[in-house]
Amino acid sequence: MLLVCGGSALLAFAIYILVTQRQARFYYIPKGYYGWVTVKYEKEGKPALKEIDGAWELRIPPSGILETSSPIGSGWARDEFFWTDGTYDEIIPRSVDVNGEPMRCVHDRKEGPPDYTDLIIEMVDGRDTVLWDGTRISKKGQSVEMRTGRNLLEHFYISSEPKPFFFEHDSLPDARKIW
Repeated sequence: MLLVCGGSALLAFAIYILVTQRQARFYYIPKGYYGWVTVKYEKEGKPALKEIDGAWELRIPPSGILETSSPIGSGWARDEFFWTDGTYDEIIPRSVDVNGEPMRCVHDRKEGPPDYTDLIIEMVDGRDTVLWDGTRISKKGQSVEMRTGRNLLEHFYISSEPKPFFFEHDSLPDARKIW
């Protein structure tokens, strides 16, 4: 009985892994760049991502913000990160051991909206705003109503050299620059 239950659980896990898998992404980041990287997906009029070796190729511009018409996709994949100077690509380590302490260069990777606080502060009072992902913001005096749109944004922080897993970096990307 235990063998049947264990086998069923393993089969269910294997099916889950296959169903939730998405296309891998290869991120090419300008050599020497550090700070927030933002990718805006499903952006009308922007180029689609190219496929290379079965993965999407994301060439991040010097601004750190890439816009593409490609869908964001969902699920897990084995993504890779590279620093590039246009002719040579150097892998950015997922994690490294420095004097017995685990460290990494890619931090706080998430999909979802940035912090809208600064954007809301600068909004004109009494005016409704609709962002490209469908997020609606209404500001009337001190009252703010917000309905989030679709999740079409990805962001992560690149450090210039390996840092501890939990280090203090800049706050989330500034929504005024992203939108």
